[in-house]
Amino acid sequence: IFVANSVRLDWNSVFTMVDEEDRLHREPLIATFRAITDEGTPFQFTLVNVHTDPDEVAYELRVLNAVYRALAEEPGGEDDVIMLGDFNAAPEDAASLSALGRLTWAIHGIASNTRGSALYDNLAFHPAHTVEFTGNGGVLNFAERYRLSLAEALDVSDHLPVWAEFSRVEHQTGVIAGRDDSSLR
Repeated sequence: IFVANSVRLDWNSVFTMVDEEDRLHREPLIATFRAITDEGTPFQFTLVNVHTDPDEVAYELRVLNAVYRALAEEPGGEDDVIMLGDFNAAPEDAASLSALGRLTWAIHGIASNTRGSALYDNLAFHPAHTVEFTGNGGVLNFAERYRLSLAEALDVSDHLPVWAEFSRVEHQTGVIAGRDDSSLR
């Protein structure tokens, strides 16, 4: 979900991944967005929705790792690739599977399912590429916020919405040091 006055969707970028070998039970929808800002270069990023099969998590995470690499390493492509959705694995479990191990996770230590027992839903991205992440992320517990019983909340969803905050301005990646060259002619 996005607010149209804060980001714009590049309609030409939207596609569902073709999975002719049927490696994923749910093929990701992929789209590129650009922040709306008057300051600096707008942050541009590609979102990849994720919903792994709970019975094939390790295998599907390895496939998603290949999807991530293909998108991030595509010549002329977007390096800010953010995978988001239901990974059916906590960050430490996904990393221990060595799939998506080089990615960082926006949310740690809080349950994202409605029953409050597991962190499956998250956002994952490469920390050296997506330096626009502010470090803020979390879970919106709508059951608690709207005082719903567990049964009422489960009627809405067995997952809680997750969120992460990113700068609207594109930052350079891989910069170790810099200097002000305004005095040079």
